This record gives sequence, structure tokens and C-alpha cells, in this order.
Amino acid sequence: MGKVELISKVAEKYRGELEMDSLIEAGKKGWRLAEEKFNSKDIKFETYALWWVRAAMIEKITGVSIDKIAKIEQLTEETYD
Repeated sequence: MGKVELISKVAEKYRGELEMDSLIEAGKKGWRLAEEKFNSKDIKFETYALWWVRAAMIEKITGVSIDKIAKIEQLTEETYD
């Protein structure tokens, strides 16, 4: 599955919150961030990128920055590990 197809699939889950075009643009931003930050050999890039795609869409919907979303995710993982 290609990048745009994966982003569109995620955007479908948030349909109704924003226009699809806005969600897809946010998803592309998340994908670019994933490309910049990815350095792990323990995880597939697509798996890593999808987290950033979802985070960028949530940022667009809620106005909460990706950095805050990442921090919340990190704290949640630390709490439940």
C-alpha cells in the first residue's frame, strides 16, 4: 500500500471531524515528520509513520500540538509498563 493510500485510510477514521482534504494534508505533514525522525531498525517505517500521521490529524482536529501528543503517549506508556 502506498503512502497516500495509508494516509487516506487513516483519514477515513476521522471523517466528519474535518474535510478529507484537510485530514490528508495533515497526514502528509505527519508522514514528513516521520521521515525526518525515523532511525530505528526494530520497527517497520510504515508502523512508525502511521503514529505520526494520526498525531498530525489529531493536532489538526484538536489544536493540540504533536509534541504534546507525543508527551502524553510517552507518559501513558511509562505508566502502564
